[in-house]
Amino acid sequence: MKRLLSLMLALALLLSCTAVMAENEAATEAPAETAAETVAAEETSAPVVLAVLNGQEITDRNAYLLSFIEYYQSLYSMYGMDMSDPDTMAMLKAGAMEYAISTEIMFQKARELGFYQFTDEEIASFEQAARDYVEEYINSALAQSGITAESSEEDKANARAAVLADMQAQGYEEASYMTQSVESSKEQTTYDRLFEYVTKDVKITDEDITKYFNDLVKEDMERAAADPAAYVAAYEGFSPYLDYPEYLDYVTDTAYYIPEGYRAVTHILLKPDADLLNTWKGLAAQLEEQNQAPENADTPTDAAADAAAEPEATEEPVTQEMVDAAAQAILDSLQPKVDEINQKLAAGAAFSDLIAEYGEDPGMSTEAGRAEGYLVHADSVIWDPVFTAGAMSLEKVGDVSEPVLGSNGIHLIYYLKDVPAGAVELSEGLKEYFKASLLTEQQENTFSQAQEEWLKEAKLEYTAEGESWKQAAEAASRSVSEDAEAPAEETETAETGNAEAPAETAETAETAETAETADTAEKTE
Repeated sequence: MKRLLSLMLALALLLSCTAVMAENEAATEAPAETAAETVAAEETSAPVVLAVLNGQEITDRNAYLLSFIEYYQSLYSMYGMDMSDPDTMAMLKAGAMEYAISTEIMFQKARELGFYQFTDEEIASFEQAARDYVEEYINSALAQSGITAESSEEDKANARAAVLADMQAQGYEEASYMTQSVESSKEQTTYDRLFEYVTKDVKITDEDITKYFNDLVKEDMERAAADPAAYVAAYEGFSPYLDYPEYLDYVTDTAYYIPEGYRAVTHILLKPDADLLNTWKGLAAQLEEQNQAPENADTPTDAAADAAAEPEATEEPVTQEMVDAAAQAILDSLQPKVDEINQKLAAGAAFSDLIAEYGEDPGMSTEAGRAEGYLVHADSVIWDPVFTAGAMSLEKVGDVSEPVLGSNGIHLIYYLKDVPAGAVELSEGLKEYFKASLLTEQQENTFSQAQEEWLKEAKLEYTAEGESWKQAAEAASRSVSEDAEAPAEETETAETGNAEAPAETAETAETAETAETADTAEKTE
């Protein structure tokens, strides 16, 4: 079953590259017949027996089989996949058959152990949960229609009747819904009982956590050695999450090793007059735009046409001298304060005390911030390049930079300490996160192994039709494997290039939020 599911997922990945092209085209077509309808055919036809499990027939009408097919058809359709493709359907049907067998053996075992028995109180709680869900749905619909606590009783009654009528028009029937809901609750409770029974002895030790963590660090050390710059970018994107392990499930690229070359720096940020700063930034941006203009220069034909046209007034070009003059104006405006700071440093004042006295960066406003500093690397991607260059230009611990002008003002940067390479701290939060992750993984593996053992011990016989489903899936998997290998070499270069331009994700926003207090230390936007 696992092999077939893996092949199906591989198929989804293989064909997903065509999803964008297929999506618009598919949106204009009539809905295709569902996969479940293809399997079940007509309501009047007799179910086809695919296998017999401990005397229980598994047919093509098995509820688990059909739900599996419906789920994956919906999933695949989102990627624009053609569900009428014979190979796709063959693999989907065989996977559904194995899923149904695996699920049925699980419930057979649960009944054998007495886990499918329920008290009157439990049944009543299932029924109440179903009623509560319906009531919640109705209340949500009433709220969307504008009904509030202040609405008249007549309006509430009319709106409720309208919602119920709409539900019934869509097929809702209270009696059948209650029956289905209670059965669903029974199945879920049975599964939970069986899962707990099978996995009750699974434990995760401190040694397991340490080994797992050390393995992650080793992998990251190898990544850092293979591509230092790329790893620094990964580390700086991930490191804020180390303080928020509850979000690690949403992180796509972790980095548990601090690479070579980091140093910690603190700084005094001096903010100039806003007009002076905006003038310099505006001129610098204009100059950069001018320098990029040749890349978009007119063709000779365009130039001739422009020459024939009536000339337009143009702004005076910005020169490097103009940008330098604007920068010097900022430096001159703050020079008295810089001189004052340097005099106090020469007299023996501690740089951290001067940060508290003069600095305007919120990230340096706490004792902890001044004690730890900002971590900067030659390949850093989170800082303004001028801030990085200023920090990395310092030769030894204790050095202070000349004034460095960045987009938020002038920085006097202090070389606080070197940061040794090595594993990040294995905090209690990380330990708890790893423990929960490893426990879930081990429990699921243990349960899957138990299912496999139950199937080995079971009497399972496939019918001729069931065997044909299996053989068709094997043939389809070979076809998919061959198709997947052929284009791989042709598309490798393009895929590698795209890998460097990921879309913005939730983790980007989370990282930005976490690092907000360090924003004025010249982080890039």
